[in-house]
Amino acid sequence: MVILNSLADTGFDLPIRLLTGKQESLVVEVGNLLEQLGPLDDNAAFNFVNAVEDLLWAFERRATASWVLQLAIKKKVYRHDIFRVSDKDWGADF
Repeated sequence: MVILNSLADTGFDLPIRLLTGKQESLVVEVGNLLEQLGPLDDNAAFNFVNAVEDLLWAFERRATASWVLQLAIKKKVYRHDIFRVSDKDWGADF
């Protein structure tokens, strides 16, 4: 939380708002950020989504993690096919 608060203090409060806010109000903002990060050469959108997914799972915000993943798929952040785990084998690695 210290790191998230430090990020918020620098003006980037999106990660902490994903943990504490209502996801519906953040959909457009996350989508815009992914579009801005998409053209960058260093896979910034991909790395951002992976970091946010890890953060949300660590804080047990699975529903929010799910919609971030769906949004990332829609925005074509992932270059490869995404496979879903149908038998709830949560040990599977994305």
